[in-house]
Amino acid sequence: MSKKITLTDIKNDNKAYSQKKRVELSDDSHVFIYPHFSPTKMAELSKELATDAIRAKEAGIDFEKINLTDWSLYSIIYKFADLGIPSEIKKKVQAFQLLVDWKHFGDLIEAFPKESIKEFENYFMRFQQGVFEVLDRDKENLSTEKVENIVLDVQDNLVN
Repeated sequence: MSKKITLTDIKNDNKAYSQKKRVELSDDSHVFIYPHFSPTKMAELSKELATDAIRAKEAGIDFEKINLTDWSLYSIIYKFADLGIPSEIKKKVQAFQLLVDWKHFGDLIEAFPKESIKEFENYFMRFQQGVFEVLDRDKENLSTEKVENIVLDVQDNLVN
């Protein structure tokens, strides 16, 4: 027999998203990560991934020189690790350059559960497909504001 779900049950399930995991990087250093990716934070990260290049260009940063695979992995660390990475695009790019050259970059990525990474990849692929469909219909005069509105529309469609 099944149990009727209540808001209390949902609240208890959602506590997993706020639980931190300590990751030992060496004998004398550690970092905390959030191993379970909440849908809300995945949506936030997807929006940022979709607009980072435009925000960088507007700030005078040559974003085309950035490896997008590294940027995606870095963005997972940015959103789901307690490193205090700033959200302002210039500082975010500076932190990216530091982090990808750091000897523990790979260790930190490996610390995240593969299921969480896969869940985000699947979410982002659906998100990206929705954004591309809308962008293909309206290619002229793409501004950050217009892209952000498209991103929000696609997010609403993914959630609903």
